Formats: sequence, structure tokens, C-alpha cells
Amino acid sequence: MGAKPQDHKSKKRPARPEEPFEFVTDAGQTITLKAPATLHVGFARKNRDLPPMSQLFAMIEALADSEALDVIDDMDKQQFARFQTELYEHQGIELGE
Repeated sequence: MGAKPQDHKSKKRPARPEEPFEFVTDAGQTITLKAPATLHVGFARKNRDLPPMSQLFAMIEALADSEALDVIDDMDKQQFARFQTELYEHQGIELGE
């Protein structure tokens, strides 16, 4: 019998929102954001009506220091998409397919 579609799913790491998030850029730079779990409910409340991308950037700005923000600002779209995917996985957020 051949492989089934579910046999080809990527092996995702378990969510770890209580730990800082580390990302290695294509250039080999490592940036670290504070643990997503450090954000309080008030953060979500204050940003709940923003569009999804504005919410994402508000969260990044709340978790990153200025050096990490500089590196993020220099990312191209493909690298930023990978960063975003890995950040969401780190938090346990699953986006629709």
C-alpha cells in the first residue's frame, strides 16, 4: 500500500509560548523575542479590533528589543513569512489552510 496524505505531514515541534522565541535568519543571525506568554490579557484586549497583520506587528514590537526589530525590518518577504510561521508555531497558533 502507498503512503497516505497524513503520512506526509511535517513534524511540528510542540508549542512553547512560555519560552523565549529564537529565530535564525538566512544570514545566520539569531534574534530572540521575549516569551509570548509574557503578554497579558490587556494586550489582546487593546489590539483585538486591529487587522491581523497589525496585531502581528504589535505583538512583535511588544516582544522584541530594538536590535531584533532592526533585523526583522531588514528581512525580505520570504524570510519574514518563515519567521511568522515559526513564531505562530512557537505559540501554538494554527492558521487556516
